[in-house]
Amino acid sequence: MVSGRQRLARASKQQMNSKEREQPNSVTSPSQRELPPIWKLQQSIGNSASSQLLQHITHTAPMTTATEGLNVQLKQLVLVLALQAEQAGEALMWSQFEALSVGQRQSLLIQWYGVNSDFTAALHTSPDWQQWQTMIRTTKHITLQLDEPQKEADVTALGVSEPQYTMNSSGLLVPYREAWLWLNYKGNKQGQAYLLHKLDSLSIPKKQLLLHKLNGSGQLTLYQLSNNVTIEEHLKQWVDWKHINEALHGIMNLNNRQVERQLETVQQEQSTSVLHYEPEQDELEQEADGASSWLAALGIFGLEDEAEEEAKVNNQPQSMEQILGDADKMFQLLFGIPFNNGKQPITIGNRAELIDRFLEIDHKLPTKQQEAQRMQKLKAQGYASVNQLYMLLKISIIEILYRLGTTRKDEKYIIILQKLGLLQGKKATTKDHIAARIHSI
Repeated sequence: MVSGRQRLARASKQQMNSKEREQPNSVTSPSQRELPPIWKLQQSIGNSASSQLLQHITHTAPMTTATEGLNVQLKQLVLVLALQAEQAGEALMWSQFEALSVGQRQSLLIQWYGVNSDFTAALHTSPDWQQWQTMIRTTKHITLQLDEPQKEADVTALGVSEPQYTMNSSGLLVPYREAWLWLNYKGNKQGQAYLLHKLDSLSIPKKQLLLHKLNGSGQLTLYQLSNNVTIEEHLKQWVDWKHINEALHGIMNLNNRQVERQLETVQQEQSTSVLHYEPEQDELEQEADGASSWLAALGIFGLEDEAEEEAKVNNQPQSMEQILGDADKMFQLLFGIPFNNGKQPITIGNRAELIDRFLEIDHKLPTKQQEAQRMQKLKAQGYASVNQLYMLLKISIIEILYRLGTTRKDEKYIIILQKLGLLQGKKATTKDHIAARIHSI
């Protein structure tokens, strides 16, 4: 007969063995970080008081778009963080955080608070705003799909400290740059600094050819490449670094002439696939939630980076900041008519009209050619999809209208606010009012 104590010991041993099996073979030590102290809070003030505290935070936190797309747990973290940012006078930093994609915001929140944290952890954590600014600058370049940060493997969560390595992306344009930065991000998350260093030693053509080989046949996209190199192990998503190392050795054994020939071949095949490209499929595959922080990357809040400098040199189309920072252009974008329109009736554009005005789509073309032009301009300007562009447009319109219309009292932006029906009597227009109006489009 087995005693209760023996059963308890056996169950404990089985639980320990189960935990050991959940860790990757390369990791030997578990995480030593403490779990969020929610039980301490509940013991001291009780479950009822904890619930009341959350209700208070929910009602007092400033309205923010940073909660969009997040689960309840992360939304609570964002609300606490929004309050802390407001109290610290970090409005600019917060606007940059709001501009990130859902996946990027998830990554930052998990990186700062841990995967199991709730709002009580945020209450007990004093933000280092300088460090947050650094994390935003780094993460804004990484394209992350919705919920990817919650599924990805991270050796630091297992108590392992690994060196970090930043690969050089100079000379790599879209889509190579996007994929290269993603690999760099994953490598640092998963303890692959040594392999990243080896990858970085490749010439630009060899880097491009490597990415094509990891991507497989067809058009090179981060969506396809990430699917090809991602494996699931112990309920977490890991990059198949063994496969990448094998591909790297294959590339290193090629001479420059062989690299040029192979790269020319795959690029020709990609060009052929683009001719048969179906935009609806791309729309499904690359939603705005998994897109890069193009709003910040394009300089919406005055943060210029390497990508923007390349755009200037190559005479690419005007950035979103340049368009919306010009009252006449914002007026034309929103209402479809010049600013000095006399007595012409004004109607705000719908979603499709805003997108086409921003991209300057030629409506004299047949419908299919318009769609082709739309997708071509989206790609050329660095947007993953119509959904992503529309989301960034709304966020930046809200920010600029509030900054230039409400705060700086620019006459033309005040007129735009009036045309939007946001100036009623003497009551000041808040950012919440602007956001509600723009999100209703």
